[in-house]
Amino acid sequence: MYSPTTLDYFMHPRNVGRVDEYDGVGRARSRFCDDRLEITVAVRAGAVRAGFRAQACSACIAAASMLTDLVNARPHSPAEARAIDLPTLAAAMVAVPEEKLRCVRLAPVALARALDDAAKEGAA
Repeated sequence: MYSPTTLDYFMHPRNVGRVDEYDGVGRARSRFCDDRLEITVAVRAGAVRAGFRAQACSACIAAASMLTDLVNARPHSPAEARAIDLPTLAAAMVAVPEEKLRCVRLAPVALARALDDAAKEGAA
């Protein structure tokens, strides 16, 4: 059963779309259910802003929405943003069915790839 928090982040996703003038893009895809997630990041003055696009299930969309909200809620350095891992994200979502954690996992993976891409470009 999904928590009210998770349902809210699915029904009213935050930070949908690419971040303006993004420095990095990260993509993740599930082999199990074909969820596709893209997270873009902009790194300015050492702080990360993130947005996402998804073609995915409710758990993946809620996770991407929650993750980008956590990143954007206060200034995070790239290292602090990268520290928002699966256990942290799952705890913030309050309740996610065990079988849907593989979908939630895509969000931190895509974020890490976006931050790696931004670092290659010299932004992070």
